[in-house]
Amino acid sequence: MEKILKRLKYVFLLCIVISFGMQFMYILSIELKLTLMQKVILIMIQTTSIVGYVYFDSNYQNQEKRKKSFLQMHWVLFILYCLNLFYILFLDPDFGRKVMKATLSFEDYFQYNVNLDPFETIHLFIRGYQKGVVTLEALLGNLLGNMLVFMPMAYFLPVLFPKLRKIRWFILTIIMMVLSVEILQVYLRIGSGDIDDFLLNVAGATLMYFLLKCFPLSHIYCLVGKE
Repeated sequence: MEKILKRLKYVFLLCIVISFGMQFMYILSIELKLTLMQKVILIMIQTTSIVGYVYFDSNYQNQEKRKKSFLQMHWVLFILYCLNLFYILFLDPDFGRKVMKATLSFEDYFQYNVNLDPFETIHLFIRGYQKGVVTLEALLGNLLGNMLVFMPMAYFLPVLFPKLRKIRWFILTIIMMVLSVEILQVYLRIGSGDIDDFLLNVAGATLMYFLLKCFPLSHIYCLVGKE
């Protein structure tokens, strides 16, 4: 039984290699396309494989080495999340990330691709759905997608950076992060700059922060050595 458990870590390691290989093929390939659900499943496989590998690799280590492995796992997952987030926000053509420098002047881009009126885009999507112009998938992709994209920050930031366990520092950090993304997108003329995206991103991360407060995370803080 012990040998079987030890071999399981190599199964998870193989899953890591395969899942990351598939992602690199998708990024580099022009013809290969993945749906949003397929991308989510791929990221879930990557995350589960990393957690499984670390768990079975550290299962027979002493407490100190186990804590070190647990902390390293969190950093690896955080970096993986940040890389995927960067790709979605700046590179993924399926999310409308197209550089418009060659086709639009900055004035034209700002006029047609920047929204500074709160809730205008949200109302536009809802009205479009009610009139049958916008699909339910597009509506949910805009509303829930923008709320979900920064939600993992509500877990990673307080776990890895103890100062950000206080609500005021966490919200301030999220606001600065999302605002920086929106400004950079406008500067590079990638996709669109929208205050509704900003509001939904911050609202999603803040909501997850309060939801996680319902669960005792002190044992996780202890395991990463940041109690």
